[in-house]
Amino acid sequence: MRRLAVILSISAFVVVLTTSSASARGPKWEFLPAGPATLPAASCGFPVALDFPRNEEFAKATPNPDGSTDILFTGSFHVSATNTDTGKAVVVNASGPGHIHVNPDGSASFLFLGHTLIVFFSASDAASFGAPSALFLWAGQVHSALDADGNLTTETFRGHMLLDICAALS
Repeated sequence: MRRLAVILSISAFVVVLTTSSASARGPKWEFLPAGPATLPAASCGFPVALDFPRNEEFAKATPNPDGSTDILFTGSFHVSATNTDTGKAVVVNASGPGHIHVNPDGSASFLFLGHTLIVFFSASDAASFGAPSALFLWAGQVHSALDADGNLTTETFRGHMLLDICAALS
């Protein structure tokens, strides 16, 4: 299975968190940069451009004695999703917060709380995990796990979908 785009983005920041300087949020809290991305047509049936008009999200990484790392993230995070074929767009508040536990072998578990943007690279990937859509805003808990090769192995949802972004943009 392909990874969730959100998980890819957050996982990429593990290196940034351990090397950048402390932010104004306080000791050990680091700003999480996010750049624009475009999802393939396989996600919603048309390409979707993602941008982040409000990104005030911060993370704190804590190394553990067993070699694992815990990452907490919180802050304001708004996402603009645009159907690149029609120009139709929506902006959602996907501020979380969340927790990532990265094991020494590279496998990881994720707990997202609050409002979370869930992204799958294809509708078939979404269906295989029982997701309501390939791109949606979720309210509640999302538990995810990646194996050491970065493959999504678990995706469970508790709560409800706030917005099916694919449907809103079609």
